[in-house]
Amino acid sequence: MPKKRNPRKNKTMTVGLSREETWLGWGYFVIFLVALPALLNVIFSGQSALTINVWYYGINFVAIIGIFHRFLLDSLVPVGKQPFQFLLVVALGLLSLLLANLAVSMALSLMDPAFTNVNDQAIGAMRQQNSMLMLLCTALLVPPVEECLFRGLIFQGLYRINRVGAYCLSILAFSAVHILNYLDRYTGQTLLLCFLQYVPAGLVLAWSYEQADSIFAPMFIHAAVNVVGMLAMR
Repeated sequence: MPKKRNPRKNKTMTVGLSREETWLGWGYFVIFLVALPALLNVIFSGQSALTINVWYYGINFVAIIGIFHRFLLDSLVPVGKQPFQFLLVVALGLLSLLLANLAVSMALSLMDPAFTNVNDQAIGAMRQQNSMLMLLCTALLVPPVEECLFRGLIFQGLYRINRVGAYCLSILAFSAVHILNYLDRYTGQTLLLCFLQYVPAGLVLAWSYEQADSIFAPMFIHAAVNVVGMLAMR
């Protein structure tokens, strides 16, 4: 009796990282998390958070494009083959994420009426200094970096071994990275609520990547949500 084919393996996640991209990606992931922030804080000691973060976003963008350029080019192929499927996934993902963010924000407000996401506060403060520059960074520079690392490197790398594990680990890493810089400044309860606020994004972005078979789906959704968030800030 012939073996049944697994339709999931044939329809999704056909574009993977090369061995070189994987090793370089994990090496840069450490730089992204630890080395680069520490180095920039030393180099730009006394400078504004905006200056440090613009350099951080810019360096990460250049490095990620350099490391994952083949992966990014290959990820355009599924878009060209099934453009309507791609657009549908992006539209559904964007709508789902916006609604999920609204629902989670309402739930967190009920749990703690005084709750404010500390990362959003920091971004809002930098936006007050230069709104256009922050919009450029969050809409164009951040999504390629975070999607290549959290969805391309972590999610896609584990997906072929364990799909559920890929979802769990990528969501955990994505949510955690947004609170790491605040561990010594806020209470555990505040950080936990901030962590929970990023879980829907981690889930929807991974789902959109899986369904569209292209890293550009979560990248576009990520960019659109960041633009909406920036425009909504006062």
